[in-house]
Amino acid sequence: MIRPHRGRAGHSGGVPPAARSVPWWGVLSSAAAPVLLIGGWTVAASRQRDSYDSVTDTISALAAHGAADRWLMTTALVGVGACHVVTALALRPAARPGRLVLAAGGVATLLVAVFPLPSGSGSSAAHTLVAGISFGALAGWPAVAATARPTTATSEQACGIASACSDVTADVGVTEHVGVTEDVGVTADVGVAADVGAEASADGDVPWGLRPVVAVAASSVLAGLVGWFTVSLTSGDRVGLTERLAAGAQALWPLVTVLSAVGAAGWGRPARGDLPVRDRASGPAAE
Repeated sequence: MIRPHRGRAGHSGGVPPAARSVPWWGVLSSAAAPVLLIGGWTVAASRQRDSYDSVTDTISALAAHGAADRWLMTTALVGVGACHVVTALALRPAARPGRLVLAAGGVATLLVAVFPLPSGSGSSAAHTLVAGISFGALAGWPAVAATARPTTATSEQACGIASACSDVTADVGVTEHVGVTEDVGVTADVGVAADVGAEASADGDVPWGLRPVVAVAASSVLAGLVGWFTVSLTSGDRVGLTERLAAGAQALWPLVTVLSAVGAAGWGRPARGDLPVRDRASGPAAE
């Protein structure tokens, strides 16, 4: 008889679902960031005088001293920065350095609101510094957050399967003289355990948003948009448009990554690694 594996936390293999993926509040924060940013600059722009042009004028101008209802864009920037920090805390499947860079980008976004531009066409060294850090961190964090190893759940599942197979081996040794029928039954269970191990390895892939190729490509695109915005600042051509493209994409990518992580965990469904080996072997046949 095959004995089910017991994990360290008292579960039969695997880990609790909450430890495998992004918690609900991380999904909420990642979804709120683009809503706050895009909604903020849309509403704030509508409150400005006719001289404001979203294609040529910056987002920061909406929160600058002297702007009409500047509190709208200031509040939006604070909210976006806070959302990035919360998302970084929740994005457990990502590599820790990437989560730290994402959090740093969130803090820098908060500081963009703390150090607004002066009224008129003036500039601010502090504002320029923190805005540059924010754009740089939010463009680079996906590449730093990439991971080539499976999530914690996959590792735990593999340990559970290895332990179960060890139990099978011990049972085979004990019962090898009982009879041919028992040996055949044990051999079938060993085959099932091996199949489950292969399936867990396949199902436990890294979330696609955190795979190195995807993450590096995302950072490259985000950095390219920031570069386009930087060039526009120099030339003065479509500054507002290029800034909105860069900032909007940077606000959306954490949500994309979070959704890929949640999807990889099965959208809340219990993983096969949470079931004893015998249950996993008999489950599909019963269905």
